[in-house]
Amino acid sequence: MTMNVALLKYYIGLRGMNLTQFAALLGVNRSFIYAKLRKPDSFSRSDIKLIMQTLDLTPDELLNIFFPDALTKSNDN
Repeated sequence: MTMNVALLKYYIGLRGMNLTQFAALLGVNRSFIYAKLRKPDSFSRSDIKLIMQTLDLTPDELLNIFFPDALTKSNDN
């Protein structure tokens, strides 16, 4: 999975948080978040759902973060 890590960090910052605070809201430690960001394929569906809820993301925002390639391909048609 290709992921837009910069966009996720942007939304975290937009909500007034840093990665440590974000991790605490998710109930995980900071190293867990950093490991996931280094290997985006390791995000589970439940991780993505929790992130969407925690950051109050719209479906479009979620797609832009986690599935940017899918949006690019659909726009090419």
